[in-house]
Amino acid sequence: MKVLITGATGLIGKELGKALLQRGHQITVVSRNRQKAKEQLSFPCDVIECDLGRSSFKEKIAVEAVFHLMGENVTASRWNEKVKTEIRDSRVLSTRHLNQSLANTVSFYLSSSGVGIYGDQPGVSLTEKSKPDQSYLSQVCVDWENEVDQYLKIQPHAITAKIRTGIVLAPNGGALKKMLPAFKMGVGGALGSGAQYMSWIHIDDLVGMMIHAFEKRVGGAFNGVAPNPVTNKEFSKTLASTVHRPLGPSIPKIALKLLFGEMSEIMLADQKAYPTHALNTGFQFKYGQLEDALKNVLTK
Repeated sequence: MKVLITGATGLIGKELGKALLQRGHQITVVSRNRQKAKEQLSFPCDVIECDLGRSSFKEKIAVEAVFHLMGENVTASRWNEKVKTEIRDSRVLSTRHLNQSLANTVSFYLSSSGVGIYGDQPGVSLTEKSKPDQSYLSQVCVDWENEVDQYLKIQPHAITAKIRTGIVLAPNGGALKKMLPAFKMGVGGALGSGAQYMSWIHIDDLVGMMIHAFEKRVGGAFNGVAPNPVTNKEFSKTLASTVHRPLGPSIPKIALKLLFGEMSEIMLADQKAYPTHALNTGFQFKYGQLEDALKNVLTK
């Protein structure tokens, strides 16, 4: 099957591309830099050079499945209006431009989203039916997902799926890459009170969930998280234990706000999300427990 991937050079895209290739699919990727994409990707593919955040392709492309994974890292730098515009455009506008670039041949269309759609909801167990709040990132996710469904105006029979990803645990980057230095030195600790819930997932399970939705042709919103969310303090203790170091002091909430400004809201948000839709459709996790996931990731 002819498959298109955006964000293929990212943490998730690289692993998804390899998994799709192993299943015999023919892959085309979209990248702002063709040469860079060719150098970074370990699987054979065609490359379309285009910045979807700014424009659509010159010609419509005919593929049967789409995996739309692109989006600027929301924690790469302190938020200001320019950064927030880039975060939004890289998701909402890129989806709009992608839709304009696609022929009406797509039968399955999967897009990344985020558990950030729920905002900060202390004490609430979040399923895919839970409501978003009015925070900035929540509204970006809502608009992003709505834009994905606009493709149905082009191909009404397409199946659209949105994977609301939590914190991805992977050996080659992501959140752990930023956390590990401090924890390995024995100074890594909880954020704020540490009572806020974190929704996490092993990268193998996240890619597996995407493949599951694709091969089973299951649409709708998926919480891309493991079935056992933990508090930030529990996460920090488990990580410290896994690297055989003591847990460091907590970072006060006020310090996080001074360091990261508005972005600190997502670091302190309480998001106790469950993968209800994935489990109900028969998906089986390899790494349902945090300790097992961390041990696997950190030994690679």
